[in-house]
Amino acid sequence: MTDGNVITKKHHKHFSISSADLDWIENIRDIVCPTAPIRKIKSTNNYAFSASNQTMLDWLVSYGCVPNKSKILQITKDIPKEYYRDFVRGAIDGDGSISHCRYSKNKKGKEYYYNKVTVYLCSASLPFLQQVKDMIPEEINSILIDCGRTNSIIRGREVKATTNMYRLTINDSNARKVLDWLYYPEHNISLNRKRIKVEEIRLLK
Repeated sequence: MTDGNVITKKHHKHFSISSADLDWIENIRDIVCPTAPIRKIKSTNNYAFSASNQTMLDWLVSYGCVPNKSKILQITKDIPKEYYRDFVRGAIDGDGSISHCRYSKNKKGKEYYYNKVTVYLCSASLPFLQQVKDMIPEEINSILIDCGRTNSIIRGREVKATTNMYRLTINDSNARKVLDWLYYPEHNISLNRKRIKVEEIRLLK
């Protein structure tokens, strides 16, 4: 749904996923299609694998993972509730961010310091983010933000935004709660560098 791609042309049908994190790609490949080779994409320094298994392709499409999905992405088939946190964690691994930084507040002339924790997921599809928001437990507050159109620099070249981007954001105590929900002890796959960040946050006061 995030770092993946499907192609359903008559004589060219396959699905693929790419990332700069080789260990993450290897973990997913080993679960989905262990025999698929992993290649390095020179233009982006990303790693990727692809497969043409028709059953898997049909399964992905049935949930809304369709060609050219960025602006129209929606979950079109109910995901079982017991997999909500695995789905959300996977989406954040692909198009999300987990961060913490030290902030200061001045109250009545006295300076206070605290660690601000933020978790967010970006998408060009607002309906998709709303669906993800609805998966998160009600007691965890999250907000949807319209970020507008923001150009980016990719490999030294400016890429002009053609659509609005949206962000599902969770802050501070709610961010800590959602991380505990997402990174439960027995989960079996997550992006290593983000999992390490979660472990750092758990040690913060």
